[in-house]
Amino acid sequence: MRGHRFPAHPHAGFSAVSYVFEDSASSLRVLDSTGNDIQLGAGSIVRTQAGSGILHQELPVSGEHELHGIQFFVNLRSTNKQLAPQTWWLDGKALPVWRNTKGDSVRVAVGQYQELASPLRPAEPFTMLDMDVHSELDVSVPPDQHGFVYVQSGEISLHNGADTVSLQSGQGVHLVGTGHIRMATDSRARAVFLCGQTIHETVVMLGPFVMNNQQQIETAIQRYHSGRMGQMPSLSQEHGI
Repeated sequence: MRGHRFPAHPHAGFSAVSYVFEDSASSLRVLDSTGNDIQLGAGSIVRTQAGSGILHQELPVSGEHELHGIQFFVNLRSTNKQLAPQTWWLDGKALPVWRNTKGDSVRVAVGQYQELASPLRPAEPFTMLDMDVHSELDVSVPPDQHGFVYVQSGEISLHNGADTVSLQSGQGVHLVGTGHIRMATDSRARAVFLCGQTIHETVVMLGPFVMNNQQQIETAIQRYHSGRMGQMPSLSQEHGI
């Protein structure tokens, strides 16, 4: 994205995760109602664990260059939905990188790949890998877990023994307890792999709030309107809009 896209807004009951791709021309600025105001360059990741409620805002640092990244939401189980809000981040240089002799590499943003583990420890464990595929790489989606593969560039074939799925740039596939998967390409490709445990709980959503029942939604709305999710200054004047 370019420019100032989203004003300050609330979240509760889940974590918002943003990752800046290595080819991003702009850095990402993140502000929240716990007092954070940070800038993250290429290859960095930030996780805003909303918990009981937080206000935050994310925007490109540069008004002239495009911010290239991905954002996704991670649900919190009921025992974690009332945790105090917190924001964690890692600079791109702090992410461990796995490599092989064929030129394949994996940036371990969250979770683990082979012997490498990310320093980021979310309340709700999951895996996020930024994969640079030159030949082939292996991942797995264990039973009772959901996975997602998104192809950022190039073309990748996914093989799980019996089935093969081909994905092109901009395409993705949802995986459920698929087991071992091999990613292969005839040329270079970039892909994001996500995987996390299934939460066997009722999900009730209303805008930026993700809870287990309607009463929790109403409580979150009351917390927001009463100011108990904190306050944030407006950036509209700073950005001339």
